[in-house]
Amino acid sequence: MKIIRQHPHRSGGVSKVTLNREHADAWLEERHYALPLWVPMAHLDRYFGPYQCVHEDYPHCAVELIVAGEFQVTGEGRKHRLGPGEAALLAPRGSYEMELDPGESCVRAGVVFTGTRIHEMLSVFGMNEFRILRVPDAAAIPERVLRLHALLRERRPENEPEICGLGYELLMRYSRTTVPAVPPKLEAALGLLALRVPCRVAIAEVARELHMSISALEKLFQLHLHDTPRRYLTSLRMKSAVELLCQSGLTIAQVAEKVGYSDAHSFSREFARIHGLPPREYRKNR
Repeated sequence: MKIIRQHPHRSGGVSKVTLNREHADAWLEERHYALPLWVPMAHLDRYFGPYQCVHEDYPHCAVELIVAGEFQVTGEGRKHRLGPGEAALLAPRGSYEMELDPGESCVRAGVVFTGTRIHEMLSVFGMNEFRILRVPDAAAIPERVLRLHALLRERRPENEPEICGLGYELLMRYSRTTVPAVPPKLEAALGLLALRVPCRVAIAEVARELHMSISALEKLFQLHLHDTPRRYLTSLRMKSAVELLCQSGLTIAQVAEKVGYSDAHSFSREFARIHGLPPREYRKNR
């Protein structure tokens, strides 16, 4: 198996994960933040213990698949020991630790996902919180990760469509173990709402497309999600807004437009109601 790099043991040290445009193994430019889905980094590496890697309030979604050996992952206060074919889904804005004990080693394939629609996709695929995945056909993952790594290292604009396509394929592969068991109508409604984050849309339009009454749609959401369609759509918009505020140079008005608000004032008022700070102050504090 081809390995990108070897990580020797660290004597009690901790590796803190960061990702920016200057990262040697990442490709993340301003225009990439405007893409629905982007993969800024992919790696297939061998690690040796003792080793500890820390994700603190990491802004992106990452999936770390164990290809060989074992690895310990801690998320949301719970420790898990992963073996081959298992992966840790590290949801955005979480804090996680990955560790190897002395004398241990493992091969890990990692992929990072970002983009303007990533929160909606994660929500639809049931991937918006930390969890352990048992990946079907995991043997096919390393080849795709290596291809992604090679394309990202080249940093050629003509490779961007292939990078996006491979990223979406991997996201779909990982989602096969996470999609919640919901009625087909609700699954369709979640997909429609995710697609309408950038649009000014009435819930009545979504209900009409599903050949349902508004009251029937609301009952479906209450029964399975304990939420309303309107609040669910607002939460998707606010998650996308946070991503854009923290990871792009867009103005507040541009962010508002991209998440479906007709004016910056309405957007700022709703954002402050949910997050406790207006968007401009939130951006400064991040």
